[in-house]
Amino acid sequence: MNITFDDGAHEYRAVDGVKSVRIPSITQLIEYCGVSRPTDFVIPQRYADRGTEVHALTELMDKGLYDHAFSSSESVPFMLQYELFLLDHDVELIQSEEMVFSQDLFIVGRYDRLWEIDGIKHLTDIKTTSSKLPHHCIQVAFYALAVGGQMKISDLYLHETDYKLHTWLEAEAQNAVGILDAMSKIYWYAHPRDYKSLLKMRESK
Repeated sequence: MNITFDDGAHEYRAVDGVKSVRIPSITQLIEYCGVSRPTDFVIPQRYADRGTEVHALTELMDKGLYDHAFSSSESVPFMLQYELFLLDHDVELIQSEEMVFSQDLFIVGRYDRLWEIDGIKHLTDIKTTSSKLPHHCIQVAFYALAVGGQMKISDLYLHETDYKLHTWLEAEAQNAVGILDAMSKIYWYAHPRDYKSLLKMRESK
């Protein structure tokens, strides 16, 4: 099966021939199951736009294409902190902004960075906030599970005045994987017809 994304509808779909089934992203799954607080994903447009800009600019910086003139006044402090993070650590980029799909959970998502930080492989989400929330661990645990292999999972929190690389403990990562499994079961229990269609798609490979 192929995974497509409709940017207008912000919707992922599994497609196999004429069959098409909507599948949730990890963010949508977290919202659906009520794991996050109702306000966690309600972000004022100004901050949402800033977060989108910072993500795009950090990608340019990773590729050596960034110039400070590209930044709006709001994003400049966050980019300075990202630059400081790169100066403080030995960072080797492996891959960025890649879509991943779990054939077991039927969940999709797009991670920010797969890289080595000071010689240790990390899968990392970049957040333009200083607030560490439990569902952040679930997000990066899903990405790591879908990618496969051994790695640390972490969140890089960028703030106007500082940054923090938070590496989740192994016990937290294992707990998050268990929660992921339960969440996917809850979602697909409520969508049995789509789940059966996805099973048939997987079996037809």
